[in-house]
Amino acid sequence: MAGDDPTQSFLATEDGAASRRSDAKKQALVDARESGRPWCRIVLVLLASALVVGAGVGLGLYFGLSAGQRDQGDDTPVDAQTGAGNESPEPVAASPTASASGTDTSGGPYPKVTNGSLLEYRIVNKIPHDPGAFTQGILYYAPEDVFYTSNGEYGKSNLRKVSAKDGKVLQEHILESQYFAEGLALHKDKLYQLTWQKQTGFIYDRSSLTQVGTWSYRGQGWGLTTGTEGKVMYMSDGTDIIRHLDPQSPSLDVIKEVHAHSPGENRLDKLDQLNELEFIDGELWANKWYSNRIYCFDPDTGNVNSQIDLSGLVQAQREQNRHADVLNGIAYDETTGRVWVTGKRWDTIYEIETLGVKH
Repeated sequence: MAGDDPTQSFLATEDGAASRRSDAKKQALVDARESGRPWCRIVLVLLASALVVGAGVGLGLYFGLSAGQRDQGDDTPVDAQTGAGNESPEPVAASPTASASGTDTSGGPYPKVTNGSLLEYRIVNKIPHDPGAFTQGILYYAPEDVFYTSNGEYGKSNLRKVSAKDGKVLQEHILESQYFAEGLALHKDKLYQLTWQKQTGFIYDRSSLTQVGTWSYRGQGWGLTTGTEGKVMYMSDGTDIIRHLDPQSPSLDVIKEVHAHSPGENRLDKLDQLNELEFIDGELWANKWYSNRIYCFDPDTGNVNSQIDLSGLVQAQREQNRHADVLNGIAYDETTGRVWVTGKRWDTIYEIETLGVKH
């Protein structure tokens, strides 16, 4: 019952056990004496003592384990549904999660699985973010410790350089009102920005945010990111298709297209409406429009390896910011393994860390 002292209960149990042990011994001696058999007396005494001592040891183990469980620390991971948990100002490196199947422990900063499992996460840090920014793309630039962000809406679209320390806007380029800005990627000191329905992408000098070129593409522009060593760029268009682009060609020619699949038993179902993209340790991490999950999948097969349910962050944003829109925005620091997430009109950029498969 709540309020009872387990230590006093244990002592009382021990006193009772001692009393029962003494009574059992006395009774055993009486029985043996009445039988007139010396060897029987010895056996009975030993059996009675063993039974009572065993009961005392069992109670001791029970209360000892219960106290140990209560005394464990409160370093609890964030629950995928509620977002409850502790926050720490410093990141802690995650170790690969062991599993009987579907787990890759070959390295990298994050636990890797290949069976579509949900991953637990924790919040590591929070950075202020302009709640008026309709975030469509975000990336991290380590040499200057800044984010570059692409923010949408007609008449409000822009490209920004933002401090990763305090969220202050350090530099800004405003797009013409007919363009709705979308995904953003960095390649060889040039920033590439998609637009939604104009089938036009803009190229900027990273340091000055001066436009230096354009390119055209078919369909809509949603998400954009750069792969390993800048050899390929990945683009989403609101469908289940991921385009592999050649960043060495002036028009970013399409190398191939891959269809993303739903995880688990529904792998034959297409995973569409893929929005913001980020290439993280060999995987594509993608926001899905109007979903609270990030899907981590193989860019060459489209198979979802794992998922992160950020419903807790979405709920927290909506409670503290009535203008908060959907989850959208993933940034990655490949030098340290840090990951940040945010959303449209969110007032916070969250640094998160994955902890392994959610059980």
